[in-house]
Amino acid sequence: MDQEKRLRRMVSNRESARRLRMRKRKQIQEMKMHVEQLTTSNYNLYNKVISLLEKTRQILHENSQLEEKLSYFHQYFMEDRMVLPGNNIDCDITQTISASTNLLSTGFYIT
Repeated sequence: MDQEKRLRRMVSNRESARRLRMRKRKQIQEMKMHVEQLTTSNYNLYNKVISLLEKTRQILHENSQLEEKLSYFHQYFMEDRMVLPGNNIDCDITQTISASTNLLSTGFYIT
């Protein structure tokens, strides 16, 4: 009888150990899959960050160019064409269009 109990306990322990090994293998496999998913996600996010940084650089460059153009137009139209109080100067629309066309032909245009 003791022999039989010991044999059943030994079989039960072996079965428990087998189930434990299988659970560990399954956990390791799931962890490997999770690591692979996280690595892929990390790679995609890294590429997105690089892309956004490049777009930011381009936008900042374009913004800088537009600020230069705005400054130039502001100086041209406001400072050079300033009308002082008391001066009664009529602005001819054809002269303004002509001046704008000349500016655009010099390469100062907004894209």
